[in-house]
Amino acid sequence: MNKNYIKSGLLLSSLLLLLAAISCKKQLVLSPYNQVPATQAFTTKSDFDNAIRGVYRMMLAPRGTENYTSYYGGADYFSFVGAADILSDNTTRFSLGRGSASQFHNLQASGNSTTYFFQDGYAIIRAANAVLDNIGNLKSDPSAQNYQGQALAVRAMVYFDMMRIFAKTPSNASATDLGVPLVLKVTDYTERPKRDVVSAVYAQIENDLIAAASGISASNSDVQMNRAAVYALLSRVYLYEAKYPKCIIAADSSLALNADPASIATFPSIWNDASEAGVLFKLKVTPTFVDNFAASITVGVAYGQTSGTGDKAEYVPAYDFAVLFKPTDVRTLSFTRPGFFSGDSITYIGKYAGKATGNQSLVDVKLLR
Repeated sequence: MNKNYIKSGLLLSSLLLLLAAISCKKQLVLSPYNQVPATQAFTTKSDFDNAIRGVYRMMLAPRGTENYTSYYGGADYFSFVGAADILSDNTTRFSLGRGSASQFHNLQASGNSTTYFFQDGYAIIRAANAVLDNIGNLKSDPSAQNYQGQALAVRAMVYFDMMRIFAKTPSNASATDLGVPLVLKVTDYTERPKRDVVSAVYAQIENDLIAAASGISASNSDVQMNRAAVYALLSRVYLYEAKYPKCIIAADSSLALNADPASIATFPSIWNDASEAGVLFKLKVTPTFVDNFAASITVGVAYGQTSGTGDKAEYVPAYDFAVLFKPTDVRTLSFTRPGFFSGDSITYIGKYAGKATGNQSLVDVKLLR
């Protein structure tokens, strides 16, 4: 009996090993249930339309409704649109405000204060790189150059943003001073690319914009990067680099395509979306998005919010700055507005107060004009 049990056991073990050997020749491959593989996501013109729209959407808020930052879209913590005013001496903190972003206004920010901004910038760059990595799938489709130009322009814009936050200016940087890492392909999230020197990053920004200008459509709308917007951004980059002759040439190229600065009468209407005169590129903000995260895209929230006792300001125009403008100056009429809070009169920042009608602070983000 014992010998029979042993023989049976050996036979069963041999059978199991045979089955295992056969089964190892094939692997079970499962596609992710929550995303489409890149090989399937970028095959048709419609796919690239959706991908480019996704890039623009990420420029507003890469992490959806998370309220730490929304890159260009406005936030309590840090947003590139409001940062210029908050970091400068153009504004003063309102004493009855919540103190949002006070570490930036007081120049007390640490490296951790801009972590989300850094991550969001690379999330946008990754989305643009995905378009660029797969643009060959359109082959001879004439629209390919336009998609490629838009992705290059967005990537350059975000790198330019981050270099002004995380690096020295080109005129103050040495040959070895570091900027931010150049990531020009979709990479694995585990990779930790090294920082590149300032000159290399600015050279890449220039190259991206020059390449974008050659292929991007001049007839794209102002809610897309277009040729006039690309030249305008390139001019701004050259100005920052103190390359003045090139700055003039790029500016002239932009003006040759769109030279409308808006009349004095029309200028205030640009900021409440009643007019698009002179706008080269903006991010469209509507009351409802496909993922219903528009409530977080309130650009003006950095300057103040509505409360039960009126509009509560976070920051107001600095007195020394405000008195430089005459009451009749079109910028005074456009960027400030009188109001009351708790019975006291106050001058608010009105640049991103909202559309002519509708939700407060919900307004398109003008990036180039």
